[in-house]
Parts: sequence; structure tokens; C-alpha cells
Amino acid sequence: MTEYKTTVIIPVYNTEKYLDECIQSVLRQTQREVEIILVDDGSTDRSYDIMCSYAEKHMNIRIFQQENKKLGAARNLGIRYANGKYIFFLDSDDYIKENCLEELYGRAEAGKLDFVTYDSDIFVEGAVAGRKFSTYDRSAVGINEDKIYQGMDYLNSYFLIGGVHVSACLSYYNAEFLKKYQIFFEEQVYYEDNEFSLKVYCNAQSLMYLSKKLYMRRYRENSIMTSKCGIVHLQSALKMNEKCLRILTQLKNGEEKLEGIRGVIAILAKRLMDQMDQYHEMSDLYHNQYMIDFCRFFVSCNEKELFGPLGLELAFAYYYILGMIVEKGYLNGLPAIKEKVSQRVLALRTRIIEITDALSKKRKIMRSPSEKIVIYGTGDIGQRVITFYNLFAKELKWTDDRIVFANTDAGAEQVYLDKYLLVSIKDIEKLPISMILIASTRYEGEMRELLNKLYGTKYTYITYRELANYSLG
Repeated sequence: MTEYKTTVIIPVYNTEKYLDECIQSVLRQTQREVEIILVDDGSTDRSYDIMCSYAEKHMNIRIFQQENKKLGAARNLGIRYANGKYIFFLDSDDYIKENCLEELYGRAEAGKLDFVTYDSDIFVEGAVAGRKFSTYDRSAVGINEDKIYQGMDYLNSYFLIGGVHVSACLSYYNAEFLKKYQIFFEEQVYYEDNEFSLKVYCNAQSLMYLSKKLYMRRYRENSIMTSKCGIVHLQSALKMNEKCLRILTQLKNGEEKLEGIRGVIAILAKRLMDQMDQYHEMSDLYHNQYMIDFCRFFVSCNEKELFGPLGLELAFAYYYILGMIVEKGYLNGLPAIKEKVSQRVLALRTRIIEITDALSKKRKIMRSPSEKIVIYGTGDIGQRVITFYNLFAKELKWTDDRIVFANTDAGAEQVYLDKYLLVSIKDIEKLPISMILIASTRYEGEMRELLNKLYGTKYTYITYRELANYSLG
């Protein structure tokens, strides 16, 4: 029996247009000891015929066929049948560079690693060509490529500054590691990479980063990443929030830093908030089993188990989500669970107000009605701050004119971001300031450095990272 260095697992669903390019990129690898597992996930086009044609010609290609169970189930099947020492996931509309597997294998073997994480190029086609998509280049983050990291240390050090990609395709895994810890994907949902990656980082004792773009990721119409939010997207977001929160609450408090895992879940929670705001087929959500399961998990934990690990950012997010579920009547007809969720929402609200008030007093924020909070940063995190502020401004007795946005590039003229004044960070001395919130994680260091250069110790600073991780315990 051939000893394979790498098993490449390729789930296939209606990608006949791209499948030749994908498979050929693996067959052209400079590493020759490669097993290819193709899993047809209920395709209705010619994808399965193409798979069969390749399997007839190449002894190292095995094919499987299943009814449509989504990406996670197809990958799980591949993991169970893989014979390679390492496992590599490749999406069937993407492809890899010729030296990809040889480079990753060499790094993994040299370090005896649980996995190697690396970078990707992207290319955009079709009607989505004008849209902006995430890049997968971490070369400027400052990750030490010569260092072997423990999984949680790496996650905590680099997630909030853009050093972690949860895509399963951008890591190269030791097969024994995945099997030892029984790390598989959630099935029948999207966004399954998030939980899978958290389980990988929580268990890995040895990983390295390779600053090479070895993978070619395609953005196209009607993919999971670009398709319009439907009920399966919303249900998937509910399921992944539940599954990842379970991982968070099962970590032993005091033994693990939680910043990285909270950061992953914060992105999932933000996605769920947005999808619930935008989804209009409300009848789909009444007594929806995914929503009921999510709510049951949230009320099954005692407050100490739940509130302690959450941190302030996630507490805000889940207060918003659970409050919306109750307010829109999605649990009507289920009085017992509705009552428990309502009680948990009230408990979250009370604790958030207590913690925010205590933080204000500790930092001596808002000592007079005229003092303002400057939110330095107008991107996604700045918008998150305003979302949460709007929920609690009344209880905190803070009015809208107390919030001012600032960024590095704003001009001298007076402009507004929504209803909030936007100024240059260089002009804030004109205002009575109580505190400056650095609303960025990736550029936190540079922003703090500029503030110190401009103002020294004149103002009180707090970073979003500090705020987000402020304990409710």
C-alpha cells in the first residue's frame, strides 16, 4: 500500500466549471506521495462524471458520493477515509500552487507540528468583481515564523490583530492530531470552519506560521461567501454561536486567556445580529429548532458559568440577540422557555449596567455633563461600539452629543458620521474630553503611539480590547 504524505480532501457541489483546474493543481504538485479524496455532496451538474473520469485514470484518487449534507459532512467523510500523514482541505472552486504541499509538509515535519497555518492569494470573478473581500496575507502582522506556538497562545496573541484565519483550507493538519482529539466539522450548516478552528487551537500543542501564499481562493457569484442571507445562513449562525459558546464555557477559568476565542465568537455574534436584523421571512423563525436550541443552551448554564467567560462585548451582543428573539415573539407559544430567556436577558442587562457604571467610576469618565467620549476609529469596531451604546444610553444617562468620532484622516471641516460629530484626532483638544476609546484591534498599537505622540498623558485612554474583555464575573 502506498504511503501517502498528504491526503487532499475536496468536497464537490455543482462546480463542474472549476473542477478540472482544482484537481489538476493537485496532480501537478511537486510532492508526489499525495492521496486525493473527492466527495460529491449531491451535485446536480456534471461534477460527479468529472470525478469518475479522473478516478479511472489516477490510482491515487478515490471518490465518494453522498446526499447533500454540506461542506462539513463531506470533509468529515474524507477525514475518516484519509490515509495520508497530513490532511489538507481544498475547496473545489479553488486551486493550489505547485509547491504548496511540499512546502507545508517540510515545515510540519521539521517541527513535528500539529498543524501549519499559511496564506492565500484571492481572485474575484463575475458580478461580484466590484465588491471588497477579505485578504489572506498576514506577512505584515509580525508573527515569528521561526517560533513553534502552543495553540491558545497563538490565538490570543494574534487573532485580534489579524493573525488568525479560521478557514480550514489555510492550515495543514497532522492526521493523528485530528483523530486523537476527534476534531470534526459540524454538519448540515455553513460557517463550520469557526468551531472546527477553535477546537484545533484549543488542543494544538505545536503550530507554526508560514508566510507564503500557496492557496488561490476564488470569490464568485452564488458561493456560500457571496450568496444572499437565507434561512440556512441564519440557522447556521445560530448553531455556530451555540457550538462555539459551548467551547468557551467549558474552558477552565483562570487557566486560559480568553481574548482570542472571544474574538472569534464576537465575529459570529455580529454576523447573527446583522442577519436577524436583515431577515424578513419572520415566519421561518417562529418555533425554529435552531433558535430554540440556541436559547436552551443559553439558559441551561448558570450565570457564573456563562457571564464569567463572556466579557463585556459578548454580553452586549447576546443581550441584543436574545432580546430581539423575545421582542419579536419567536418563542410565543413556548411559555416556559420564553420566561427563562426573558429572565436571562434581564440578568444580562442588570450586570452590564453595573459593570459599565463601575468602569465609568473607576476611570473617572463623565465627571461633568459637558465631557465627551472620543471614539477613535470609524470602522467595524467603531460601529459596534455605537450599536451597544444605543442600547444602554438611556440607563447610563448619556446623551448623543457626548459621543464624538475621530479618525486620523478627517479634515478640518465639521462633518458627521450618522448623527455623531466626526473630527480629526489632531483637533480633539478643542473639545472637553473625558476619555478616548481606541476603536480598533488590528491598528491599536499605531493609534496608541500617535495619541502618545500628540498628547502624552493628557487624556485617559481605553482600548476596545480592554473593554471587550472586561469581565462580568
